[in-house]
Amino acid sequence: MDNEAEPHVRSPDRGTSNSSNHPSAKIWSVYISEAEKQDIILVQTWRGDMNATLIFAGLFSASITAFLIESYRLLTPNSEDLTVSILWQMSQQLAVMSNSSLPDVSIPPPALAAASFTPSHNAILCNLFWFLSLAFSLVCALAATLVDQWARTYAQATENQPAPHKRARVRAYLHEGLQRFGIKTVVETIPALLHVSLLLFFAGLVEFLVPINNVLSHLIAAILAIFACLYITTTWLLILYHDCPYQTPFSDISWQLLQLSRILLHRWLVWGPQKCHINHLSQAREVAALEKSPRRDERDGAALCWTLESLTEDSNLEPFVESLTGFVYEDVAEDGECNALILIVKNMMSNRSINLGSRIASLLRQSMYLPEAVKQRRSIVCLTAIWQLLVSCWDPPKSSEDTQPGLGTWFDEETLPIMETLQYDVGITPYLTSTRAIYTMKLLDDLARLANAAEQDVSRVNLDRPWDEAEPWPEQSKVDKYVLCTAPEISYGCLVAMRVWWKRIEQAVALLEQQNGNNLHQTPQNILSSLWSFQATINEARIIVLLEFVEVAVVGELPVYEAIETMYELSMDTSSNLSIFSVTTHTQTWFLELLEDIMRNMKLPHIAIDRLLRLVVLLDEPAYIDRARIIITHYSSFASDNNRGFHDREFYPNFVSNFVLNFFLDF
Repeated sequence: MDNEAEPHVRSPDRGTSNSSNHPSAKIWSVYISEAEKQDIILVQTWRGDMNATLIFAGLFSASITAFLIESYRLLTPNSEDLTVSILWQMSQQLAVMSNSSLPDVSIPPPALAAASFTPSHNAILCNLFWFLSLAFSLVCALAATLVDQWARTYAQATENQPAPHKRARVRAYLHEGLQRFGIKTVVETIPALLHVSLLLFFAGLVEFLVPINNVLSHLIAAILAIFACLYITTTWLLILYHDCPYQTPFSDISWQLLQLSRILLHRWLVWGPQKCHINHLSQAREVAALEKSPRRDERDGAALCWTLESLTEDSNLEPFVESLTGFVYEDVAEDGECNALILIVKNMMSNRSINLGSRIASLLRQSMYLPEAVKQRRSIVCLTAIWQLLVSCWDPPKSSEDTQPGLGTWFDEETLPIMETLQYDVGITPYLTSTRAIYTMKLLDDLARLANAAEQDVSRVNLDRPWDEAEPWPEQSKVDKYVLCTAPEISYGCLVAMRVWWKRIEQAVALLEQQNGNNLHQTPQNILSSLWSFQATINEARIIVLLEFVEVAVVGELPVYEAIETMYELSMDTSSNLSIFSVTTHTQTWFLELLEDIMRNMKLPHIAIDRLLRLVVLLDEPAYIDRARIIITHYSSFASDNNRGFHDREFYPNFVSNFVLNFFLDF
C-alpha cells in the first residue's frame, strides 16, 4: 500500500543516469570553466594574503608582549618604594626608642607616598596604545584564520557536485552570498586593522620614551612622522596615478570617500551631468588601462614588441603570426581605433631590431622541411599574414617625391624566392597566388616611384643643347626576355634584372647631376628615353601580374575575400598609368581572350569584373576596341536583365556607361 500511495512526482534527477547527459550540461560546463578561473584566483589571493597576515600578526604580537611586560608596571606602585617605606618606619621607631623623642613628621612616610600613587600621563597613553595594538593584532590573526577556513570551505562546496548544472547552481548561490555579505570588505579590512595596530605601537613607543629621554623620544617621533607621511603618500598615489604599484589597505577606502564627496558636491552645486560612478579602485584602474588614448597605443606597441622579442622558437612564433591577421582586420566600432592598430603593426614591421617581416619569411622557409600537414598549415599562416600586412598596412607611394622607404624595409630579399619555391604545392596554391601577386606588385610600385623621382631630376637639366649619340643600354634587353616574350613571367629573376637596369639609370642620373651635362657617356635625352622605357616596362609588368592572377582566379578556387581584395589592389596599381604608356599587342590579346572567357562563363563576381573592365583603356588597336565594345555590350545587357544582388546600380550607378563607354566615345 505504501508503494501505491507514493506520489507520482518526478525527481529533478530522475531519468538521468549520467549527470553529463543533462540537456543543459554543455552550457553549464562553459559557465563552470569560466567561474573556476575566477574562483581559483579569488581563493588563492585570500589564502595568500591571510597566511602573510597570520605570520606577521604572530610575530608582531610576540614583540608587543615583550614591551608590555615592562610598561604595565608603570601603572602600579613600585615594590622597591614599599621596601623603602618599611625601612623608614623601622628607622624611625629605633630612633624614638633610643632618644625617647618624637618622630620627624616633616618628612612624609613612603607608605603614604605609595598609597597616593597615580600613574603618569605618558604611562597611561603608552599602555593604552600597546594594549590596543596587541588586541588588534590578535583579532587580525583570528580573522585571518577564519578567512582561510572560509576560502577552503567555499572551494570545497563548489566542487562537491559532479553534475555540471548542479555544480553551477551551487556556485552561483554561494557566490551571490559572498557579494551579499560583503566578504571582500572583510578581507580588505584585516590588513588595514593590522596597519592600525602597527601605528599604535609606534605611538606608544614615543610615549614610553618621553619620561626616559627627550632626545630619544623626539628621534622616534620624527621617524614615526616620516613613516606616516610616506604611508599617506602611498595611500593616495594609486588614487592619483592608477598605474602606480604602491597602495595600502586604505587606498580603496580613500577612493570611495573621494567618489562619495564628488556625488555630494554634484548634488549640492549641480555641476552638470554626473559621470559614471566607479565603486572600486580596481575598476578605475581597468577603465584607465582600456581608455582609448595615444598613450595606450604606445603601450600596446611596446607590449607586442616585447612579446615578439620573447618568442625565440618557431612553434611559439607561429600563433603570433597567425593572430596578426585578426589583429589587423579587427572590425572596431570606435572611430580611429583601427588606424591605431594598423599604426602599431607598421611600427613593428619597420623596427629593425625585431625584423618581423624577415622572421615571417624565415618561418615560411623552414616550413618546407616539416611534415606535410604541419608544412601546409604553417605556410598558409605565413602567406595569409604577409597578404594581410601588404593589403591593410602597407601605404602605396602618394607621389613621386614620397620619401617613404621601400618594401625592403619590411621583408628581405628571400621572401619572393621562397614563395616561388612553394608554387608547386597544390595545398597552398589558393593563398600563395594572392600573396605572391600582391608582393610582386608592391615591388614594382617601389621601382616605379624611384623612376618617377629620377625623371623629375633629369628634367631639370637643360635639354636644348645638341648631344652626341649615346651607346645602347644592354640591361633593358635582359628585362625584355621576361616581359616581352610569348609567355611573360614577372618572377624574382625579372625583378633582379629590373633592379640592375635601375641601378644603371640611377648611376647615370647621379653623374648627370654632378657634372651638369658635361663629358657624359649618356646624354640626358638617352637617360630620359631609358627611364620612359623602364616605366613602360613596369607598367607592362603590372598588367601581366594582374592578368596572371585573374587567369588563376578563373581556373582555380581562391578564397573569395582574398581574391576580391587582391583584384582591387592589383587593378588600382595597374590603372594609374594605363593612359600614359602603351602595352604590347600580345598583352592586349591576352586581356581580351581572358575577358571573353570570363564573360562567357561568368566565373568571377560582378565587383571583380567591374574592376577588370577598367583595363579597356590599354587597348589601342581598332580591332581590339571593337571586340571590347561587343564584350561590354553583352555585359551591360546581362547586368540589366539579371538581379545582381549586392552589386546593384544603387551602389555602382551607371558604372559601365560613365567609365567604360566613355572610353569608346572618346576613341
